[in-house]
Amino acid sequence: TKSASIGWNITNEDFFSSSLFNNIMLSASLTDMNEDIDIVAGNYAGYYLYEGVWKSGGWFDGSSCLVSPQGANPDLDFVHRKEMSANLKIAMLNNSLFIDASIYKAKKTGLVQLAPKDMFPGYMSHGNDADRNTFASYVNYGENEYKGVDFSVNYRQSFGNVKMQLGVNGTYYQTTKSKRDDSGVDESTPWKKESGQDYCTLMGYK
Repeated sequence: TKSASIGWNITNEDFFSSSLFNNIMLSASLTDMNEDIDIVAGNYAGYYLYEGVWKSGGWFDGSSCLVSPQGANPDLDFVHRKEMSANLKIAMLNNSLFIDASIYKAKKTGLVQLAPKDMFPGYMSHGNDADRNTFASYVNYGENEYKGVDFSVNYRQSFGNVKMQLGVNGTYYQTTKSKRDDSGVDESTPWKKESGQDYCTLMGYK
């Protein structure tokens, strides 16, 4: 994980002089990290997805057969997340009004999934998605993008022994499935396409 941040308190500068503002802080950060919180594929809640698996299943000539629900991929990696953000904090009116606003943009790459059907020859897989026997492995493939704004405004005032505080908080964000396996989508099934859709969209069948 790599992370860097920088901040600038403008009110500490010699050139700054104002009776209106008590504090103005600008900051920015960049984070580049590996994570596994998004790895939930497979039958083991994301564990051992780099290993090949064999199990008993099916019959041939009166005997039970071994089948493979997933192939091995020793190069399977963590999900990669890169995020940039900027923040503005303001205190003003004799420290009675506080404004805090942030803007951010993040991208996750290498989401883990069973390899798309067009990534391996067709003879390496058999069956449907629910009961798939395959030598194809789990791979880092999908991507998500996130961007948004968070803000808060708070006003504090005292009237003798009575303290009052009023505030409002807000969030606006967009999420996008920027890359997905759409190999099974054609002109007759456009509703199956996930790439470009909102990450919070629930997909269904028509």
